[in-house]
Amino acid sequence: MKINEIVKRYYPRELLSSEGASVLDGESVRALLRRFVDEANGDLDRLGDERRLYLLEDIQIDEPRFQSRNDISGEAVETYAQSYENGADMPPVDIALLDDGRLYLIDGFHRCRARMRMGAAWGFIDAVLHKNLSEADARFFSIKENMKNGLPLRSRRDREKAFAIYVETGRCRYPNGMLKSYREIAEELTFLGKDTARRYMSSLFPEIARQLSNRYGEPEAGPLEDSSSKTELPEKSTAPALLKSLKRTGERAAAIATDESALLYERQLLALLNASRARWRRGVIETADYEGISGED
Repeated sequence: MKINEIVKRYYPRELLSSEGASVLDGESVRALLRRFVDEANGDLDRLGDERRLYLLEDIQIDEPRFQSRNDISGEAVETYAQSYENGADMPPVDIALLDDGRLYLIDGFHRCRARMRMGAAWGFIDAVLHKNLSEADARFFSIKENMKNGLPLRSRRDREKAFAIYVETGRCRYPNGMLKSYREIAEELTFLGKDTARRYMSSLFPEIARQLSNRYGEPEAGPLEDSSSKTELPEKSTAPALLKSLKRTGERAAAIATDESALLYERQLLALLNASRARWRRGVIETADYEGISGED
């Protein structure tokens, strides 16, 4: 059952009209919404749905700690708010119950901002609760979701923050503590290439960069460029034309192995393809099984 059908069934009649909502004080509105949330969640529980409704005031929104980007897109917030107002069936946000006993938003910051813009009478949102995440897992959750189907990390500041969270939460190491190589790091963080990973590590975590240099013989990179708008794959990159011109899998593999922009371009295509396959509940294509997109439809 769609979440909107549940909302329509239980939403307080007193709040349906703008006049009704305006004459009620804040405490009365919260009481009505809390009763509504409890009733709706009873139905969701009986249906075996993993989603639940939560009041926004019960969710801690700690963007510096859990948001994978530095800036919120006002355009995205406006678009999401209009979608909610038009009755679109939006995906749930993700929240985590951490050791301090509080609920934290870990993915869906733009959607939560959109709900806040709609006013107190709509101060609730549907979410999936994650109970067994450590704080490190919760911090990295947003990055994983953004790499799968979120807004792209376009600015260097956003990519730096996501990279810093990746390192700070220990994802750059294997369970035995051994550091991953820059190529392995870039394979996990699909929004950057190996050379950029090296530059970020040298600038943000110089001690770890020295350890990587000693272990793998990887040279330490120079300082990062000042441009905050630089993208990993330039708009006029020759990678698309290069890869489309190579019809044989072996030729493509050779190009990808020697051309950083070609590698990034191929990863971006694979990520888009897998996002589409996931939407239609098809299996994920692993990198080893992917022979590239020739551009011939």
